[in-house]
Amino acid sequence: MREYTSILNEWIRPLRKVKEFQEIAKVEDIEFIRFYGLCEKALLNMFIATMNEDAISRMEKIVGIIPEETDTLELRRMKLQDKFCDFLPYTDKTLDDRLTALCGEDGYEITRNYKEYELIITTKLDNGGIFEAVIGTLDVIIPCNLVVTYQNYIDVKSPLTLYSGGVSKVAEIIS
Repeated sequence: MREYTSILNEWIRPLRKVKEFQEIAKVEDIEFIRFYGLCEKALLNMFIATMNEDAISRMEKIVGIIPEETDTLELRRMKLQDKFCDFLPYTDKTLDDRLTALCGEDGYEITRNYKEYELIITTKLDNGGIFEAVIGTLDVIIPCNLVVTYQNYIDVKSPLTLYSGGVSKVAEIIS
């Protein structure tokens, strides 16, 4: 947006010299500066990438997203963007595009074994909020007739020799 200059500069020369019009211009300048700020805020809030927290909150209510207390503004933006990318038909390209948006270009691997009704998705996410967004996306996109194995690897760097592991299994049977 262009920088604001005084309204006095826009008036004809004889009016610029009158003291009363100079005082009117001072008051109008304050209002125009406020107006320009509101216009810029409205313009920024038109796009998910530049929305402020209030606009993100309104959009989350509209699309039915309930943010976690620990979600950062960037994570909330990512979840909102993911929600707006939700369109049919769900294809392999759609799945790839959504995972690329959430995990990054090289942040995931997919092994497709459709003859065995199997899909193996491997990610390397260390952010729990993005992990939840990926799981939510998979719940929506993946057909019910596929067995999905989802693996997430987290690189842990420690000066100690430490071995840890964990397993989580979710099964859903729909008849």
